[in-house]
Amino acid sequence: MDKYNLEQMVKDVARGDEAAYRKLLETSAKLVRGYLLSKINGPMRADVEDIVQEILLSVHLKYHSYDHSLPYLPWLRTIAHHKMIDAWRKRKITETVPFDDFMTETVADTGSQSTDTDAALTLERLMGELPEKQQKVVRLARIDGKSMAEIAKEMMISVADVKVTLHRAIKKLAANVKEGSAHAHG
Repeated sequence: MDKYNLEQMVKDVARGDEAAYRKLLETSAKLVRGYLLSKINGPMRADVEDIVQEILLSVHLKYHSYDHSLPYLPWLRTIAHHKMIDAWRKRKITETVPFDDFMTETVADTGSQSTDTDAALTLERLMGELPEKQQKVVRLARIDGKSMAEIAKEMMISVADVKVTLHRAIKKLAANVKEGSAHAHG
């Protein structure tokens, strides 16, 4: 994905192309997620998907106010930057991370050949390979968007247990994806 293709999507959206709008949101999610994952470590890393969803919701709600004569990336960067600051404030984190190189670092990393639909189907199959507890934690955290504390309360386990379970589940999913990819290309 390069800047030209992204700007072409914006033009297609302006002409009323709904498929281009979905693709623009998917691409925006990849850009924002890639950036956040490259900058966030520690306990807040478990909140990356929540932050991505907040950013996408803002993009969706504010898209009508976007001036299509201006580049899309700086507009996305501004929303992402403000949502990141909001997340830090909510979690009482005072360290700042500049968003200045946001697009330079991430635009080249979004050229994946698989579609999000294919990925969702693959993820559903891979989720079935996880133990029930891991499946539940992943669904609550990544699909339902619940916080670690909410999941712990609902499942009647400690927050630390939720974090460990989520970490192990994601690690297993990644290993299974890598193993599946090796078999597909081997």
